[in-house]
Amino acid sequence: MEIYLLNISFDFEYLPLLIVVAIAWFVPMLLSILRLQRIPAVIVEIITGFLIGRYLLMNISSGSMEILEFIALTGFIFLMFLSGLEINTDQIVAAFPRRKLTLPRFLKNPLLVGLVFFILTLTLSYAGATALSAIVYIPNIWYFS
Repeated sequence: MEIYLLNISFDFEYLPLLIVVAIAWFVPMLLSILRLQRIPAVIVEIITGFLIGRYLLMNISSGSMEILEFIALTGFIFLMFLSGLEINTDQIVAAFPRRKLTLPRFLKNPLLVGLVFFILTLTLSYAGATALSAIVYIPNIWYFS
């Protein structure tokens, strides 16, 4: 009885991977040539990858699709890591109110305004999902809201 710990197959198409690498190389070069420094290269790469993946990579094999999904998930995790590095915690700590909170001070504090908008959005989406669940079956309202 043989036990396979890893089921790795190297029999897949290299064209989709070549397209992804070409996009990752071509987009920053194009932005550098066009001197577009206001647009982050990551955003243009995501949009370009979405459009090319939507219209060019429609008929690829399932093995290649699994590999591209793994690369996409790894890229998303890396993007979240980079966005976490960009957060300036000193500005967040400085945004905590130190004096008596008045309406003008509240409106000038981006941390408090963002927190209120987050809670308001969460409350409205939960109320909308609850109302919609009376019409359509929704197994988990929190996931839907």
